[in-house]
Amino acid sequence: MAVNINYVFNVFLRKQIALKSDEIAETVEELIKKLSFSPSLDPAQIHRFIGIAYSSDSTKSLQEFIERQVTKEKKAREKPWTKGDLHKRLLSKIKEIVGKDSNEVYEKALNKTKESLKNVENVEKEFDEANKKKIVHDISIELLKRFATHFGIHYLYKKGG
Repeated sequence: MAVNINYVFNVFLRKQIALKSDEIAETVEELIKKLSFSPSLDPAQIHRFIGIAYSSDSTKSLQEFIERQVTKEKKAREKPWTKGDLHKRLLSKIKEIVGKDSNEVYEKALNKTKESLKNVENVEKEFDEANKKKIVHDISIELLKRFATHFGIHYLYKKGG
């Protein structure tokens, strides 16, 4: 009987993404606990942040959004994006997700796949470097969506709005 290697990999990949999403949620909770909510981000900005994560296929979109908000704040009286270095913390987490976290999720899913299909030929051929690059990019996009969602939900809940 033929084994669908991609199916098996995707099952393990979904599990690893869910586990990493849980870790991201915990990180976001800790970040939110440290924030002062005066001045606070506008709920519309939070919704735009989440919307950008879900509508973009670029790992740079959230970073660019935050940088635009910081630039706008230079002229504003209230500065919720820069207060307490929120922007730096968010940018740092985005960089971590796109770099280390996405690669870690890929490697764990791949290792689980290889482990479960150790008696199947051609497992290695399915995961060449070009294929890996695309998969890691897709993982980054998915994790950024989850990060933006966790941030939005926790921020609005903690703020009371």
